[in-house]
Parts: sequence; C-alpha cells; structure tokens
Amino acid sequence: MEQGLSYYKAEQYADAIAAFDSLIQLTPDYAGADFNTGNALVGMGRYEEAVAAYDQAIRLVQKPETSSDSLRSCFVPLQILSW
Repeated sequence: MEQGLSYYKAEQYADAIAAFDSLIQLTPDYAGADFNTGNALVGMGRYEEAVAAYDQAIRLVQKPETSSDSLRSCFVPLQILSW
C-alpha cells in the first residue's frame, strides 16, 4: 500500500495503479486498494474506470459513504448529474 501511495502522491498514477493492483491480487477483500485505485484513475482522467473501482470498494465495506464522495467526483466529468 505504501508504495502505491508514494506513487500517487508523486502523481505517477500508472505506477500507483500497478502497485494497488498487486495488492488487490494479494488481498482481494481489502477495500483500500480499490479505493486508492479509483483515486489514481481520477488523477488520470479515467473517470468511468474510477467509478468501477469505487463501486468495488463500496461493495467490500459495510460503510458505503467511505467511497461515495470520491465516486460523486466522477459524475461531473462523466456528465452523470443524478445520483
């Protein structure tokens, strides 16, 4: 996780996604990896893919509000105005 976050903070989003994907392979039930993948995808402007990553994170946690604000941030660029 730390490596992915370091890449993310350095705006090396593709490397961050690769690190988070590796973490997802090791711990598929860890929502944080999906959530941070969504953040990196937003950083790259890949909003539709970010929605899918945030949706997966929401499914993995019992508190959907954890990712809902980030998910909403994708709607304006995608012109999805009703939530």
